[in-house]
Amino acid sequence: MKRVLYIITQTHHGGAQKYVHDLALNLSKRKNFDVTVAVGEGRDQSWMNDLSDSNIPVLRLNHVKRNLSPVHDILSGFELLKLYRKTKPDIIHLNSSKIGATGAVTAWIYRLISRKANPKIIYTIHGLVLNDQSWSFIHKSYYRFAEWFGGLFKDSIIAVSEHDKQTAIKYAIAPKNKILVIHNGINTDQNQFLDRNGARSKLGLDDRFTIVTIAGIYKTKGIMYAIKSISILNEETRAKIHYVIIGDGPERHSLEDYVKRHNLANTITFLGAKDNARIYLKAFDLFVLSSIKEGLSYTLIEAVASGLPIIATDVGGNTEVIENKKTGIIVPPQNHVALADAITNLMQNESLRLSLAERAHKSMNRFSEKEMIDKTVSLYQEHR
Repeated sequence: MKRVLYIITQTHHGGAQKYVHDLALNLSKRKNFDVTVAVGEGRDQSWMNDLSDSNIPVLRLNHVKRNLSPVHDILSGFELLKLYRKTKPDIIHLNSSKIGATGAVTAWIYRLISRKANPKIIYTIHGLVLNDQSWSFIHKSYYRFAEWFGGLFKDSIIAVSEHDKQTAIKYAIAPKNKILVIHNGINTDQNQFLDRNGARSKLGLDDRFTIVTIAGIYKTKGIMYAIKSISILNEETRAKIHYVIIGDGPERHSLEDYVKRHNLANTITFLGAKDNARIYLKAFDLFVLSSIKEGLSYTLIEAVASGLPIIATDVGGNTEVIENKKTGIIVPPQNHVALADAITNLMQNESLRLSLAERAHKSMNRFSEKEMIDKTVSLYQEHR
């Protein structure tokens, strides 16, 4: 039996957390895997409780923090060594940039000080920080060094998109032969949605053309650009639109203030985070993902599965899910004017919306959970 240890920096339920949740839950059902999950800072317990309910041990790491913290970063190394000695993993699967570096170095040290231990060290890139235009040169330089240094100790690196793989190669984070692409995937058999009328009723939506974004409200999600795109529409068009944002995060209050100051409260609604938000997707007429950085968005894949027409920015793996003007509309990031034009175009052209959504839905087999899990298990079983 292989003992697999998943480690992730934060509890915040985003794409990386869903990825760990889905892999851990599925592997725990196989007789030849024993799974443990270790998590750093954060208060979001929902997905962790789901794992605990399935008898998967979930351990908290007190010194693993997202932001730079010399004291905590050093202490986290000792904490991780203690964790490795306790769990004795055969596979150490690291997730997120911060833990990817410290976790790999301490795993290598664990190999040295434990004579019989020889765990395979795997790291998944969930959207490289180096693609984030909002980070300063100093922060990017630090993370580039951390990614490169950590890469020296990793056996394999999974990129969830071809874009991330090419970025990793560009910045010489690891040799090309160490990096492989395994797309995120969803379980379409269980990916049920409420019907349109039922979903609209539960959300209290009226008969306006309703646009949705489902995302954590962070700067990297570029929600401000989506809000600005709505604000510049002419009054007649704007009166017919309702833009709904499902999610929460540190930028929410400032965005809500912006909406109030620009008299957009009747047009833009923040619904906050919702468990299984995907089930409401059919309530909407259009899905918008205005990110300025992405790995491979689960919500984008779920929107495709729901049959929604989509507008997404040209970042990360978005163009691996959506082909511009064939299965959706791709616009430049941080460009609210282009986004406004795309919204207006799709709003006024129902036949185009339907044809884009139909062609996108036919591409769903490329993003199955089963394929993601099978490819990851094959990697676990390869000899180093």
